[in-house]
Amino acid sequence: MSYAVISSFTYEPSIPLDNYKNYIETAQNSGGIGIFVGLTCDEDELKGRVEAPERGTPEKVDDFQLLEDAMSSGTFEIPELPGPSITINTSGESAETTVQNILALLPNDMKRDMMF
Repeated sequence: MSYAVISSFTYEPSIPLDNYKNYIETAQNSGGIGIFVGLTCDEDELKGRVEAPERGTPEKVDDFQLLEDAMSSGTFEIPELPGPSITINTSGESAETTVQNILALLPNDMKRDMMF
């Protein structure tokens, strides 16, 4: 049996990227793969997503101006990532479509054992 870990986060300086480097190395050492997938979208769409009423949970930013200010200050600038990475522009795509695009990048034998 094989195991997979998918971890999702918005990068900011307190994220311990060394932990993710260890995840990738562990996956590779056991015959798996480890990859960073950066998700981007156009600014207008990002604004709509951030300010969408369904996003209004206490843990999530729902004021685009606050997010834009943080982005402009460099808070979310991502350093070199520890391992292979790709970027997918998700503009106009649903979360489900984005997941399918990520899965399309994985080898078929890995997809066989995945459960959602």
